[in-house]
Amino acid sequence: MVNDFLNKINLNVNSMIKYGSIASLSMLFIVLLFGENNAMLAFPITLTAIALSFENLNVKPLKKYLSLILLDILIISLSFLASLNIYLGVIINFISIFLIAYFFTARFNPKIYKPFIMLYVFTSFYPKDFSNLKFRYFSVIFCVTFIFIYLKVSESKTKISFLKEVLLSSLKVLSSQTNYLLISAFDDSLYKNHINITSSNIYKVYKTKSKKHTVTVLGNIRYEISLSLERINMFLKDNHFLIRSSKPELLYDLKNTFIEIIRALNNKNDLNSIIKSLELFISKYESNNYKDIIEALIIIKSNILTLQNLDYSLLKLEYSEWKTGDIFSLKYYTKENLKLHNIRFNFALRISLTLTLTLFLSNIVSFYKFLWTSITIMSVMQPYYEDTIVKGKERVLSNIFGILIILVLLTLFQNKIFTIVILIVSLFLSYGFKEYNKLSFFTAIASLSIASLNTNLKLITINRLTFVILGIVIVYISNKFLFPYALFKGIKTLTFKILNYDLTILNELSKSDVDSSKVRNYILYNLLSLEKLKLRSNSYKMDNLNTFILLNKELMHKIGFKSIYLKYKSN
Repeated sequence: MVNDFLNKINLNVNSMIKYGSIASLSMLFIVLLFGENNAMLAFPITLTAIALSFENLNVKPLKKYLSLILLDILIISLSFLASLNIYLGVIINFISIFLIAYFFTARFNPKIYKPFIMLYVFTSFYPKDFSNLKFRYFSVIFCVTFIFIYLKVSESKTKISFLKEVLLSSLKVLSSQTNYLLISAFDDSLYKNHINITSSNIYKVYKTKSKKHTVTVLGNIRYEISLSLERINMFLKDNHFLIRSSKPELLYDLKNTFIEIIRALNNKNDLNSIIKSLELFISKYESNNYKDIIEALIIIKSNILTLQNLDYSLLKLEYSEWKTGDIFSLKYYTKENLKLHNIRFNFALRISLTLTLTLFLSNIVSFYKFLWTSITIMSVMQPYYEDTIVKGKERVLSNIFGILIILVLLTLFQNKIFTIVILIVSLFLSYGFKEYNKLSFFTAIASLSIASLNTNLKLITINRLTFVILGIVIVYISNKFLFPYALFKGIKTLTFKILNYDLTILNELSKSDVDSSKVRNYILYNLLSLEKLKLRSNSYKMDNLNTFILLNKELMHKIGFKSIYLKYKSN
C-alpha cells in the first residue's frame, strides 16, 4: 500500500535519501565550520558536486575530483572579481555565464549547467572581501571532498547489487506482462514502460564512457543485458497471439523463471541460482521455434557468467572491444553545436544577457533579495519558448503555495528548531521529485526556512513573491524577443539528426567489413537522442512523432541485439 502511494505521487525514495543526506550534511558542516552566513552557499556547491554522480568514478576518479574543485574555485573567483567593479563586472559576468551555459551542457543531461551558474550568481551576492572569499574556497574543497567520498562509498560494491540494478525493474515488468498474457491480454502500457526502463539503462551505459573506449566492462554487460531484455519485450508483443493459443506453458515457465531470478536477486544473493534458472528454461525450449527469446536468454546468461568469473576491479576497467568513435569526440561535438543561431548558442546568449542585466541592476540598487530574481531566471528560462511558459506558471504557483505553508507553520510554531526541521524535510523532498512544480515547491520552503532564521518572516515572503514574479516577467520578455527558438524548430532539427544517424548505421551494416564499435556507438547515441526527442514531444503533443520515436527505438533495439548475437555466434 505504501509502495502504491509512492508510485502514485512519483516519489523516488532512493534519490531523496541519497541526495537529501548529501545536501543536509553539507549544509550542517558548512554552518559548523564556516558560520551560519555561509549556509546558503551549500546549495550550489552541493549541486555542482552532485554532478559527480553523473560521471563514471571508476575511470580517473582523482582527476574528476580535482577538476571539479578547480572549476568551482574558478567560478567563485570570477564572480568575486566581477563584484569588485560594477562596470568591469558586466563584461566578466556576460563572458563567464555564456561560457558556463554553452560548454557545461552535457549532451544528454542538458541541465548540468544550472548548478554552476547558480554557484556563480550566489557568490555575486556575498560580501566583497577577501576574508569571506577564503571561506568560500574552503567550503568548496570541503563539500566536494565530502560528496566524492560519499559517492565512492555508496556506489555498487558487489556483483549482485549491480545485477539487481540492471535486471530487477525489467524482470518485474516482464513477469507482469507474462501474467497478463496468461489471464487476459497483452498490456501495451507495460510494453512501453519496459522501453522506458531500457532507455534509463542505456543512459547509464553512456555514463560509463571513457576517453579511448566507449564503456567499461560493466557498461558493456549492462548494454547487452538491457537490449536482450528488450528483445524479450518485443518478442512478447510480436508473438503474444500465437503463444497464448499454441504454447501457454512457455508463458507460464517464462513467468516462473523471471520470478525465480527476482527472488534470487532479493534473497539468495547467489549468481549460480540465476544461471541455473536460465539454463533450465533454455534447455527446455531451445529446440522449439522460439529463437529470439532463447538467443536473448543465452546472452543474458553469458554476461552473468562474465560477471561471476571476473574480479570486480577488472569489471570497472575499459572494455577494449568497444572503441570510442568520432561521434564522442570534442571535434565532432564542436562541429555539431558551435554554430550561430544554433539552439545552444541562442540559449547561452539569452541567459547570459538576462542574468548580466539582473546582476547589474542588483549592484545599482544594492538589494540582496535580487538573488531570488536571478535564481528564478536560471530555473524558468528554457531553450524553447513553449517550455518557458509552462515552467513560469509552475514556478509562480509552487512559490505561492510554499509561501502560504511557511507563513502558517512558522507563525503557529515560532521555534528555531522547528524551522530547522522544516528546512531539512523540505530539502530531502526536493531531491525526491523530478516534476518541476513539486521540486520548486519544496525548494521554496527550504529557501524561506533558512532565510527566516536571520530575517523577518513576513518581509522575506513578500520579497520572495515580488522578486520571483519579477524574474518570470524578465524571462518571458527575453524569451520572446532575445534570440527566440521555437519548440517545433528544435523538434525538426533533432528529428533530422536521428534520421541521419539511422542512415549512418544502415550504411555501415551494408559494408562487407562492418565496424561493430561504430554501429554500437551510433545505436547508443541514437537511443539517447530519441529520449531527448521524446521529452520534446511530450511538450508539443504530437502523436505522429511519438509513433516515430517508438518505431525508431524498436529498430535500434533490434539492430543492437542482432549485432550482439552475431558477436556471440562468431565466438
